Amino acid sequence: MPEGRVVRAVGGFYDLKNTGKEIRARARGKFRGQESIYVGDWVEYSLTPDGGGIIERILPRKNLLKRPYVANVDRIVLIFSFKDPVCPRLLIDRFLLLAEDSSLETILIFNKADLVSESEQEELAGAYRDLGYRVIYTSALTQQGKEVLRRTVEKDVSVLAGPSGVGKSSLLNMINPAFRLRTGEVSAKIGRGRHTTRRVELLPITEEGFIIDTPGFSRLDLDFIDGARGLTRLFPDFAGKAENCRFTGCRHVKEPGCAVREAVEKKTIHSWRYEHYLSFLEEIEQLVAERYR
Repeated sequence: MPEGRVVRAVGGFYDLKNTGKEIRARARGKFRGQESIYVGDWVEYSLTPDGGGIIERILPRKNLLKRPYVANVDRIVLIFSFKDPVCPRLLIDRFLLLAEDSSLETILIFNKADLVSESEQEELAGAYRDLGYRVIYTSALTQQGKEVLRRTVEKDVSVLAGPSGVGKSSLLNMINPAFRLRTGEVSAKIGRGRHTTRRVELLPITEEGFIIDTPGFSRLDLDFIDGARGLTRLFPDFAGKAENCRFTGCRHVKEPGCAVREAVEKKTIHSWRYEHYLSFLEEIEQLVAERYR
């Protein structure tokens, strides 16, 4: 039975690709109300007389991301912009929680570098390099970072995520103009980008590399995080220090002997990272309280 990878899902149909040719397939009825099929899935399918296909079986996945739902991913590429729209660190850290939860390699792209000075670039993004993330500066207008970005995604499967309007589609067009993806302007009224990617789609960069383009996010809830301990593990700059807290299950708020707060005081943890942690913790605990009302 032939195998193919789901490259897009449209209105109950799934476009499958393996050796260059795409097959439009439907799912066998047994999938209805049971296991879902996602972009990135490898499936077995049977051919129909009209040249289409019927998906018979989903092959075992190596992973499944849930925000957005995509399967068999190797890395996450988070894209932000220096300006138009400005991406505050609180929003960047929120996306990093999602990336850290996946346990995948995470790359940070800061786009529209042509709109700010080098010192402004480092002021916003340099701290994330210090935290151990790989950081790339790009500009779709000047082509800055084109080759570095292309080499980063030329093998395996990368999923792109980020707020609306930061230039995901423009960067994809930069590294492969054949995509001809729609791009949009940032709304002057609301300061956010308009969605130009309407669906999740797997795009070929090279014969060995694929990118999954996703719609921009206007918000990202934290309901996937389980309390203070779950949040701490998603802050890599906290995790090692938290092991030295006096109390197991320390929330790092007011507990005596908290090694995380001590690190903040000694400036080995950025104060703004700690403030973001407290903001996220309050939000998570409110979600938990609402869940059990």
